[in-house]
Amino acid sequence: MIRRLLLLWLLAAALFGAAAAEAQHSAPAGATAAANPGGLTAAEAQRALDVLRDPEKRAQLIETLQAIAKAAPPGAEKPATPTGPGGAPSVALAPDSLGAQVVSQLSSWPERLAGEAALTAQVVTDFPLLWRWARHLVSDPGARLEIWNALWQLALVVACALVLEWLARVGLARPIA
Repeated sequence: MIRRLLLLWLLAAALFGAAAAEAQHSAPAGATAAANPGGLTAAEAQRALDVLRDPEKRAQLIETLQAIAKAAPPGAEKPATPTGPGGAPSVALAPDSLGAQVVSQLSSWPERLAGEAALTAQVVTDFPLLWRWARHLVSDPGARLEIWNALWQLALVVACALVLEWLARVGLARPIA
């Protein structure tokens, strides 16, 4: 019983550590993505600017795009009706509806779970980070006080749970027998 609780506590600590590390790592990546939404390199952006500034190249680009637009078959713009299992037409979800949001969240769940697991493994195996954290705990009296405070509260919760389990066993011993 104690081993299971200890294992559960370590797993929860690792997951919360991974979530905190992801929050630290995701801020710079989000800022970079907002600054360069197309993912263009500097050389590609310079080539695009050269094409737009040169009237001859710009005219060629416009002609090419017009030819592509004319060459597309007229029925290509209309999407095919999706069918579900058995050939029956499937139900389309309205954008931003509750059903669409649920389907969107459920479809991205495995990818997020895999990302969280990879980040957890990365954080747990980052021994220099763990060493710095342990040194900080030893050297900072405020951090030590917070850890002791959390530990005695955790011990109190575990003790209360064990007492409740014992009371449940005693109370249900006669009806079970």
